Amino acid sequence: MISPEALHQVQLTMEFVLMPTLLQTLLTGVYMIIFFQTITPILLDGQRKVYATTLMLLFGAVIVDLATSWGFLRYGMIVHDDDWGTIEDFIDGNQTIHNVITASSRIAIFLADVILVWRCYSLWASSRLLLLVFFPLFAGEAGVF
Repeated sequence: MISPEALHQVQLTMEFVLMPTLLQTLLTGVYMIIFFQTITPILLDGQRKVYATTLMLLFGAVIVDLATSWGFLRYGMIVHDDDWGTIEDFIDGNQTIHNVITASSRIAIFLADVILVWRCYSLWASSRLLLLVFFPLFAGEAGVF
């Protein structure tokens, strides 16, 4: 039998997993609409292959992260729902899924930041000052993650 404190912890953990996944699903839907509207002209143009590839890698990382999060929810709350203890064991003990979610999130964040800096650099007349400002931020981001 699981203690009331452990039960409360499992419920908080489930909310911590469920709510962000629902929000991520909504935002990914909006992102998909924007992505498909913008990638088509970029691909038809044929001039910006590196940019199109980077955008597709970013989209792939976002989709892998979302699919892994939903898989984690399914296995944690549907497949392993015998009692609160089995849910807790699955949520706490499945390091592989946590690693995939973490890696895909970090890849998506890094690619999005690279695209942002590149677009700002080209928009602001190839200013080297911009690169000097963003380089320490990139290094700090890499250190934090």
